[in-house]
Amino acid sequence: MDLSQAEVLKNCIRQLYREGLSTASGGNISCRELDGNIWISPSQIDKGFLNAEDFALLDAEGNALNQNRASMEAPFHLEIYKNFPGVRAVCHLHPPALVALSVLRPCYTFFKIIEEYDCGFADYAIPGSDELGQNIVDALDGDSGVAIMQNHGVIAVGESMEEAVQKIKLLNEKIGDHFELEIPALGSFDEENDQSVAFYEKRARHFLNPNKINIQENKAGFLAELELRSFYHLIKNDLDLLSRIIPESYLILGEPKFKDDLFSSLIIGENRTAKIRAKSLYALYDRMEVLDFSARVINYANKMGRINPLNDDQIQELKEKFNIEKPTI
Repeated sequence: MDLSQAEVLKNCIRQLYREGLSTASGGNISCRELDGNIWISPSQIDKGFLNAEDFALLDAEGNALNQNRASMEAPFHLEIYKNFPGVRAVCHLHPPALVALSVLRPCYTFFKIIEEYDCGFADYAIPGSDELGQNIVDALDGDSGVAIMQNHGVIAVGESMEEAVQKIKLLNEKIGDHFELEIPALGSFDEENDQSVAFYEKRARHFLNPNKINIQENKAGFLAELELRSFYHLIKNDLDLLSRIIPESYLILGEPKFKDDLFSSLIIGENRTAKIRAKSLYALYDRMEVLDFSARVINYANKMGRINPLNDDQIQELKEKFNIEKPTI
């Protein structure tokens, strides 16, 4: 099997992660080969350290052509390719500034910004649904090839992955400048993932920059205790909002609490502290990263307008689709 296209995608998504344009569990990318088959990023594998062999290969109907599990968002990739024959690449990312734009209350001012920067707007629908695919196709039915996905992120298409990525980077830069946001430069991170506590502590210090961090293994899995930086006040005051900005935040953070119990995956404590539990080191890091990401999004969005979080019906829909009955590590 020719992995050349998967190798290109691997290099691309690793670099996008290192530039802070998505989280380890967020976003997905794909490309369509000349024969119509589609390479797409896999489900539930660390996007910062994907290998070419991890990518899923689908035919034009979505049938699996290798053993890898495709992203749960594969349906909207397939719908885009079906409706736009000239598209060869699809890129969906979660840059914090653009996610912040996506969570704002839709109003006249909001749509003026969307119009000013020549991008489409896809109404919210639950991840993986046919409705989401149709909403995205409708939003991309223009010349720009880039759209904000409500309470989700951004998507772009192109004749190449480079073209699609550049559309997102340019929009991210324009929105950052428009709202005068401070978007940090992360710098290089050339470590190889060795699945050790030391590696994940180092990675957290690089990408998340907590004041202090300590990861320990216990009978139930892993526990991270960290001292949060300047986002602590925001997190403490917006605890209910923290996991309601986009579906990923709820699915990964659950329902954050102030009081510790054995079933809570995230507990915000006093003195700028947080406890995070998970069954694996990657899942632990993922929760730390999504906590940091969600707080950053709220911080940006508060400077941009009024936040429109996921409502109770949308949260219940997530619980039912993803079989979430109670918080668990």
